Amino acid sequence: METTLTKIKPIQHTEHFFQLGTPFFPVYLSLGKEAMLIEGGTGGTLDLVKDQIGELGLDINKIKYIALTHSHGDHIGLVPHLIPEWKHVKLAASPKSVDFLKDPNVIKQFVEMDNFIAERLVSLGETYSKPPKLEKYEFNVGKVIDEGDTLDLGGGVRWRVVRITGHSPCQIAYFEEKEGTLVVGDGTGLYFPRIDAFWPEYFLSLEQYCASMHKLSAFNGKRVALSHFGVVDGNSREFIKKSLKATEAYHNEMIERIRNGEDPNVVALEKTKWVLSNHNYMSFEITEQMARLLIKRSQKDADKSGMFAGL
Repeated sequence: METTLTKIKPIQHTEHFFQLGTPFFPVYLSLGKEAMLIEGGTGGTLDLVKDQIGELGLDINKIKYIALTHSHGDHIGLVPHLIPEWKHVKLAASPKSVDFLKDPNVIKQFVEMDNFIAERLVSLGETYSKPPKLEKYEFNVGKVIDEGDTLDLGGGVRWRVVRITGHSPCQIAYFEEKEGTLVVGDGTGLYFPRIDAFWPEYFLSLEQYCASMHKLSAFNGKRVALSHFGVVDGNSREFIKKSLKATEAYHNEMIERIRNGEDPNVVALEKTKWVLSNHNYMSFEITEQMARLLIKRSQKDADKSGMFAGL
């Protein structure tokens, strides 16, 4: 396999927290006395992430965990390559992720998505090689984590696990109090920093998605680390409040347009084009499916009250 030339440099956000991978597919590195990767990444960044770790001079024997935020296909791609290679490293994930990652259909869909993303990254010049094909893609969770658990890396770096749902049933967040870093996965939607706009992602449940943001607002973070487009510095509560307002506006727009007689498929197509005008990493078909799903979730919870109050 060709060796990836590291174009994208690791980013140091704090003394103990670094960003690896690509801007749209970041993987976070937390350093205490031991180390941990947060997010399972995508296979197309395999060589890049390994090069970035080498550039930081980190002994991989210090890495204790790869901690997932959730088990969607674009967030687990490094795992079947790195865990067998780094035999001392444990995969940490939620109980729901354990179930999903045993499902053959989930694995099949993951492989298809991971290959698509790898080809896209190569075509965009962000990486120069695709990951090797494996005879078997395995995701063996070595540490099951859930609400209230802590991943302690020593040196005062301790990550609290927070269960959040709404985006997916397996989604968890992490909060590190020492430096005030809140890792939210996709729990606050897809944020486009260039235009300061959100695409909400309440694919499981709008009501649960909003409740999770209320839960995350209890943490007084100094930055929010997202599953896409990296870190947003500043008060985490203000960012979450902004995301909830954007979610309310999107939901109200979906309900109003459908009640006024617009074709849901036409509305979803419009939103798909808008999303893909702001990033170029996912397929049109999958994005359109997600846009249609959001309309259904809005319709299901259209009569629920209090979802957006309180922040």
